Amino acid sequence: PPKQQKKKEIKEKPREEEEKRPKEPPKKIDQGRINALQILDAISAGDGSRAGEVSTMLEQHASDREICRSCAKAAERIASSEQGLEQLTTVGTMQSLLQAWQTHRNDTSLTVHVHNIVAR
Repeated sequence: PPKQQKKKEIKEKPREEEEKRPKEPPKKIDQGRINALQILDAISAGDGSRAGEVSTMLEQHASDREICRSCAKAAERIASSEQGLEQLTTVGTMQSLLQAWQTHRNDTSLTVHVHNIVAR
């Protein structure tokens, strides 16, 4: 029984500390960011006409790791066809992807998608 009391005391201390900390306000939902992610997810395989959209999203949201990752996924889908790959290079999306890759070096998912595109 004495051991159980110690456990209870230990568990209660973090609760007290949590109560002392000021509560953070709830994060606001960024509808523009959600829309950007939905647009990128809607890009189908081989759709080279949307390479410009991917490039624009990369430029607008270069600091947002999740959007850069979605851009890389979308670009990989576009690059599945020769025409799509050509569009990605013509519009300059590949350069933007490489810059995003430099910015978010430690993102494995982004690295894999960019590597798959470059390998084509």
